[in-house]
Amino acid sequence: SDYPWNNNPYATIFTLLPKISNGDTLKIIHAGRTYLYQVEKTLITDENLTDVVHEYPNNHQLVLTTCYPIGFFSKRFNVIATPL
Repeated sequence: SDYPWNNNPYATIFTLLPKISNGDTLKIIHAGRTYLYQVEKTLITDENLTDVVHEYPNNHQLVLTTCYPIGFFSKRFNVIATPL
């Protein structure tokens, strides 16, 4: 999320991320290739992301992070997913 006055077109891209559940499938398209991941875990942390990086050091995992609650900057909602 971002401040409304910044007019950031990507500010709300993860607005619905907190609705994701363990076992859900994520599809990432990058450089013409499609990657599928399965959600392993979701967690809420403080704004210091090193907690997530140290707990999930696997380079093949996907970690998505957004401000939580949306529009605030004090906490983070994190999704950890593994390749299918």
